Amino acid sequence: MDYYENMQPVYNNQYQEPDFHWNWGAFMFNWVFGFANKAWLCFLCFVPLLNIVWVFVSGVKAEKWAWESGEFANEQAFRATMRSWNRAGLLTFIITVVVLILYAVLGVTMFSTLQRYGYDLTTS
Repeated sequence: MDYYENMQPVYNNQYQEPDFHWNWGAFMFNWVFGFANKAWLCFLCFVPLLNIVWVFVSGVKAEKWAWESGEFANEQAFRATMRSWNRAGLLTFIITVVVLILYAVLGVTMFSTLQRYGYDLTTS
């Protein structure tokens, strides 16, 4: 009995893979996602300069890498795990964007307030 017969349905003697989607968890937590799901290519995010691009590659391809690791009993377990990663990553992404926007707004407000009260910010 083939190992994969218990994992995924067979159609025309070919294994049916699930649909792979963008995963916010793999994008935001790429090396943690890679370690937890045995998607070892996610660790390329530690290569300087490549990491700028690799976080996006991980977001696109990490679900496929995780599925190919063979760690999931069936597609339902795989989907449940990926949904959890996706929710956690999306929530983290939203919080990060909100914090960066607040940081920018408060920075601009602080500098304009200091200038209004006569502080010279151009000299050290």
